[in-house]
Amino acid sequence: MVLLNDDILSSTELENFGLSNYEAKTYLNMLSMGLNTAKEISNESNIPFGRIYDILSSLENKGLVEKQDSRPKKYLANDPKIVMKNLLTIKNQELQQLTKHASVVEEKLSELYSSDPSESIFWSVALEEESILRHNQKILETESEILIYLNMAHSIHILSPDDIKDFLVTIEVIGNRGVIIKLLIGGIDEEKFLEINKNLISEFTSVIKYLQIRFTPVVTNTFDIIDKEKIILKIPNPVNSSEYLAIIYLWQKSFAEKMRKKFFDLWQGAKLITFNISIS
Repeated sequence: MVLLNDDILSSTELENFGLSNYEAKTYLNMLSMGLNTAKEISNESNIPFGRIYDILSSLENKGLVEKQDSRPKKYLANDPKIVMKNLLTIKNQELQQLTKHASVVEEKLSELYSSDPSESIFWSVALEEESILRHNQKILETESEILIYLNMAHSIHILSPDDIKDFLVTIEVIGNRGVIIKLLIGGIDEEKFLEINKNLISEFTSVIKYLQIRFTPVVTNTFDIIDKEKIILKIPNPVNSSEYLAIIYLWQKSFAEKMRKKFFDLWQGAKLITFNISIS
């Protein structure tokens, strides 16, 4: 049996491309064997002889080996460059088929799924460190509209530069999907905001085109309204002002409608923001 050096390549790495353990071991051993019969390959690869013909046939179908129709039949490993192209082609074909099938399955699942919770209420809570990550995940689920009220006086002490960058990346993703995004900033006026956030403004340039931003003197807890029916409430930590205690995710249309009306009452009386920056 040919001894394989796991430091060079293990059979597991080929299994990641869709080969079985026996197929991977057989091909790896055949690489240094040259032209051989099934029996010789079985002996060298330590593969049961009762399985070797099925394995070689499968490897041939996948483009990893060539068969010589002599008596007895002999087999030769294909060039690794050709093999990897063949395996990637198979994977891409499988992905295309899976993508087509996914749309069919999604349609059938949607027939079973009740997206309207009516007057029932669904809620969940994410605590402390998990809260910001969970918040961005929920924003990514937005399909058509998100209304954001940001208590800047409080948030500026909580959100790190990395948190802000992650948030802006999230906004860019949903903005590219055509989601309407309204950002209402409270707890600070425009002049103070620009003064405090001089370094941050440059980060906004890539997403400004997706945002409608206004300022309001009204101060309340930070919240979001997603697709007219879901709400995210951010609860400050009374013990540590530099973090959120939790975010609460609520799914109830009637409450969301009331919150949305309140948001637009504030929006109508808020000041439109203007940035003196160039957007490429």
